Amino acid sequence: MNLLRSVVAFLLLAAAAALGVGGAVAQWADRAARTPGPMREIVAPITHFETTRSALAGVLTERAVSEIPTIAEAVPGLTGLIEGLISDAVAATLDDPGVDRAWIAALDSTRAGVVADIEGYDGGTPPTLWFDLAPFGDLARDRLVSAAPDRVKPFVEEISWTTELRAPMVRLDPTQTELAAGALKWTSRWGWFYAGAAVLAVVGLVVGPRRGRWVALLAAALVTLAGLAAADSFLWAATIPDRSGLGPELARIIVESGTAHLAQWLHPGRYVALGAAGLGALGIWYTWPRRHRGIDG
Repeated sequence: MNLLRSVVAFLLLAAAAALGVGGAVAQWADRAARTPGPMREIVAPITHFETTRSALAGVLTERAVSEIPTIAEAVPGLTGLIEGLISDAVAATLDDPGVDRAWIAALDSTRAGVVADIEGYDGGTPPTLWFDLAPFGDLARDRLVSAAPDRVKPFVEEISWTTELRAPMVRLDPTQTELAAGALKWTSRWGWFYAGAAVLAVVGLVVGPRRGRWVALLAAALVTLAGLAAADSFLWAATIPDRSGLGPELARIIVESGTAHLAQWLHPGRYVALGAAGLGALGIWYTWPRRHRGIDG
């Protein structure tokens, strides 16, 4: 009977650990989706990546050049002059101190837009997830207009960098969209995961026999430590294939930096598991027959 109770206690404590880790993942995902802080931390290094800067410059330049008024072609050399001004304005934008604020604004807008698109999916056409580039367009347009000679200003003022200025990151299929929507729904309930873990842990300790409960706690803690170590290795190694274009590059950075950020978020769980293992070992020692502990009766 004691063996059976010990096994049941172990299963309950292992389930409590799984729910606790699940709660931590859900809390991280909920914060990343609904608050600006985590996403800013995840994508913070992006401004230093030359590949991202080059891709962003290419998108801004291509968009502006495509909007040069056709009437400019009637003036010899004017189109080439405007293209040169655009290139200079884009380069100045990426070196502008305000570009960090543009990244923050773009991240906040993108995060809110992605969550809204996924939560608003009604079973029709699945959404394309976009990265909003309008804040960079505002900054670049200010640079362009301020640097343009007076005779050119009427032409460059016709260029709009903000209307639908965005980069496609990924196109979801219906199944992926439904899974993402379901995940967002459940992550908002992360508190229930922690509550369930606490209840199962208490029940597991109560169900276990005098010494068996501590053996079960030690075993569950060691299994949790092994699982967290495996998850940590997987998350740090997670990558997605490189693809050309600004949108795929941004998606790759978000995924790879996001999994690393999640791995760091889960690190405190190791200390909780180590504490549980220590408590289990102490409980085993304390409940061991006194004669085996070298203590006289």
